[in-house]
Amino acid sequence: MTFKPIPRRSHVLPHTVAYLGGANDVLQPTFALLKDNVQIVIEGPPLDPEATTLPSVWDDTTKTDAEYYRYLAIIEDLLSTIEFGATNMAYLIQDSDGEYEIIPEHRRLKQVSCPVWGPLVSMDDVQITVWAEGFDRRRGIWNEKEVDIFYALQDHHRFFLNRAMYGLRHLEGSECDLTFKFYGHLLDRDGSIIGFITEAAWGRNIGLEDEELVAESLERLADAGCIYQSVATNQFLISGGKLRLLQLHSIVPYKDQEKLKRDAEFLHKWALDELLQEFRDYGPYGRYRFLPPRLKANPFDVKYLRMLPIPERPLGRNFIYPDPRFLFKTGVMDLTGLEDDERPFAANTKRRSRRKDLHLIYNRKDRRRMPTDDAIQDRGQLVVSSRTRNRNPNHLHDATSHPYLRRVKVLQELSSTEGTENLLEGIY
Repeated sequence: MTFKPIPRRSHVLPHTVAYLGGANDVLQPTFALLKDNVQIVIEGPPLDPEATTLPSVWDDTTKTDAEYYRYLAIIEDLLSTIEFGATNMAYLIQDSDGEYEIIPEHRRLKQVSCPVWGPLVSMDDVQITVWAEGFDRRRGIWNEKEVDIFYALQDHHRFFLNRAMYGLRHLEGSECDLTFKFYGHLLDRDGSIIGFITEAAWGRNIGLEDEELVAESLERLADAGCIYQSVATNQFLISGGKLRLLQLHSIVPYKDQEKLKRDAEFLHKWALDELLQEFRDYGPYGRYRFLPPRLKANPFDVKYLRMLPIPERPLGRNFIYPDPRFLFKTGVMDLTGLEDDERPFAANTKRRSRRKDLHLIYNRKDRRRMPTDDAIQDRGQLVVSSRTRNRNPNHLHDATSHPYLRRVKVLQELSSTEGTENLLEGIY
């Protein structure tokens, strides 16, 4: 078999969102996304709301497959709302109006029960260059070494991680020598065990000529107290003349030696005979007994999702109709004695260019200093001023009706001799 080389860097383009894969689960579909080497898993609604069990391999899944990709299209439309790196998990939900949104959640990982025994490696020190969704489908670089990365964030992947750790720990220090070198446990930023790394797998497929080597290696594994449950699926390599086991979570330690002997007859001897017979009948891969996807994954085969741009904010306007409360409740608009071109809202091109300088006396932070209706009535009018204080005071600029409110800071409070007690001047 020709292995795909492990690149020295990830070929997922920066600032893009890649779809790594997911689980087309009728009850809990998941979607794994990647952006700038940060992964998030999104769980969607059930593909079939009426389903209570998983379908069998003979059931027609056309409808649920279409629903899965419909959810993926919805997630694609909502990508701009996802904050990668803030959480490791999110949910796609539908509200009562039928609209979808993505709700982030930082899911606390289920702790593995197997004690650690090897070096601890920070996830930040490992560069993943071959990305995929499954537990054992990533490869990369660590300390200038090519490594296979076993990485578990979801609950069912945590189960595989725990099993693999128990099997490897049981064989640690034994003379079996059936696995690639173990480099260390992977730690998340909060100190949680999220996986481990090993020497990158290499070698060739087993063949009919390797029957004696495989049988003798499996006997050594049974003598060490373990059973390998992936014999029938051809999860082996021959590396440097030695057998290597690839499905690490299929290494199961046994306490009951009698049960181990009975299971070895079936899971080792009978399963190996069946596999070799498939080689004779169907060729070097038997009945589709392929090696793990990470060994043949193409790092350049990246599925990207469209990053739709966030809509621009409305420009808004700096000259907006006055609040009717001020017009009719407080009676502040006194138009007597004004010429036509001085009346509010009159078309005046000279004033149009200066509208951006008009400001409402409005303070959101210090409401104790804001004028109340009673205070306005006592004063007889509401005075609005510009920076130059030579604008028409009857122009009202109600900042509260602007689509995006900005903070208003009170600059000063001045005494006045022109009929008002206080003049508050604000600026955006």
